Amino acid sequence: NDPRNNYMTKLTVEYLGNVVGGVRPGVSHINVESSVLRSLAMKMIDAGQPVWFGCDVGKEYSRDMAVMDTELKDYELVYGCKPDLTKAERLRYGQSEMTHAMVLTAYDQKSGTAQ
Repeated sequence: NDPRNNYMTKLTVEYLGNVVGGVRPGVSHINVESSVLRSLAMKMIDAGQPVWFGCDVGKEYSRDMAVMDTELKDYELVYGCKPDLTKAERLRYGQSEMTHAMVLTAYDQKSGTAQ
C-alpha cells in the first residue's frame, strides 16, 4: 500500500530485485488500499497459503528488549513533540522504507474483521 501513488496501478520498487542472478528481476505489485490487502491476505491464509510482505521495523524495535512497539521511544520527552508525518510523507522523505521481509501464516478474527 503506497498512498503516494494511485490505487489499482502497477508499481515496482527500485532495487528490490537487485540480487545478481535473482529469480525475480523486475518485481512489481498492484497498489491497493489496506482494506483490500487485509481481505486478500485472509483469503490466502484461509486457503493454506502464507502471505509474504515487507515492512519497516527498525524505528520501533529494540533487539535488546525483543520488543516492537510504536510507543517504545518517548519522542515528546526528548524533543518536545511527536512524529506526525503521514505514511505518504514518511515514504516520500525516506523516513519509512521496507527493511524487513515477513510472512503471515494466521490471523485473529474478531467480530468479522481481522486483527
